[in-house]
Amino acid sequence: MPHDPKQKESGLSFKTEYFAIFFVIALQVQTSLYAHGDYLGVRLNLADIFLPFMGLYVLQAILIRKRYWPAWDVPYILWWLAALSVVMSLSLMRGIYINGYISNWALINKYIGFFVLVAYFLLGGWIATNSGNVRKLHEQSTLAMSGFFVAIIILSFLFTILHKYTGFLFTLAVNPWSGFLGNRNVLMVFAVLVMMFLIFFYKEEDGKREGGFYIYSIYLSLLPIFFVYNASRTGWILFSILLVVLAITKTGFTLKWRIMLLVFGGCVAFISINILDIQSPQGQDQYKHFSELVSEQSQEGQKMYIGDEKRLFALEDGLDLYAATGYSLLGSGLGTYKPFQIKKRGEYIDVIDCTPLWLFVETGPLGLVTFFAFFCACLWGAGSKKLSLPENRNFRLAAFAFLIAFAFISLLHEVLYTRVLWFILGMALAKNTNAVKAKKV
Repeated sequence: MPHDPKQKESGLSFKTEYFAIFFVIALQVQTSLYAHGDYLGVRLNLADIFLPFMGLYVLQAILIRKRYWPAWDVPYILWWLAALSVVMSLSLMRGIYINGYISNWALINKYIGFFVLVAYFLLGGWIATNSGNVRKLHEQSTLAMSGFFVAIIILSFLFTILHKYTGFLFTLAVNPWSGFLGNRNVLMVFAVLVMMFLIFFYKEEDGKREGGFYIYSIYLSLLPIFFVYNASRTGWILFSILLVVLAITKTGFTLKWRIMLLVFGGCVAFISINILDIQSPQGQDQYKHFSELVSEQSQEGQKMYIGDEKRLFALEDGLDLYAATGYSLLGSGLGTYKPFQIKKRGEYIDVIDCTPLWLFVETGPLGLVTFFAFFCACLWGAGSKKLSLPENRNFRLAAFAFLIAFAFISLLHEVLYTRVLWFILGMALAKNTNAVKAKKV
């Protein structure tokens, strides 16, 4: 049967909310598999395991049950994705030509990984297009994503305390303040995403609906703890700005209540560090570096922080690689940076931890400009009042704000392959059949 847009609580509309809830949770669980030799392994999300099965379900729902293809509010968005696919294909072939072999990292992590991102974007769009109640879809998926994140931070804190006093290394204490993602900077990206929805999605009384008030009250009280223990310098900058935005933005929380929660969290963080003597390795490294930086000793040949040193190496080696491969419009090709750095320095130091630099080096000016154009199209679609309907305006505004933050994070980290970004974007930019008549197969 064709989808009935009037259905709000049953049929496909009911299922789409659960699909979204599952994926925004599963996207917060990641591991690396098949690492061996000079191959760093496949970064696999729990959601990735179910993605092929979800794809088959979507196809049969469209082809057999006459459901809707995802429809978009952004003109030519699929053409931009097609252009990116062409760029990535050309860059893969360019990399094979330069290296003389097929790089596993380039083929699996970068090339196939890109199409995984596209699949998440399309899946998010399909879910939003076929939802019978798009506002409920946005509320439920946002609460699930935020609630799971809050649970991870609570467990991380509790397990860190237990590890301190029992010596037993609990699951979330193995890699402190990286959650289930194995990378504290990626967990920081999730924290920023949750903060954006706190500020821009839950307007007026919305924060008190469906448990949102409680989740975000806990989130604000945990923010100082996360701020201290995650110890991401990029996060410090962003959250300092976001706290100012939070203070002047009208949400479902009074300013007094927000301040009380933050003060409470700050007191807990202070007690845990100065009385309970609980530290995170990342936090200790960052604070030691910061104290050295502002001390008089820093003026006398103080060694550069290792993270900054790696970024300078990446900048130098990336530009050298681009020059060595002839300043091509397609760059040096996917997977060429690592062997070049090994040849130049005798060892592999780290990835190019800057998205624009990585795109410029391995996909060239063509890839960088194409990705930037796609980013601008998404930014315009999320922020344009002409395209936003009242029922999803706040959700799109939150996505718009996250894109701005993402642009800043990308300058200091390589986060283009953060899957939740693409999934949320798909949900935000899609048309919904309740408001617009979509094209049926």
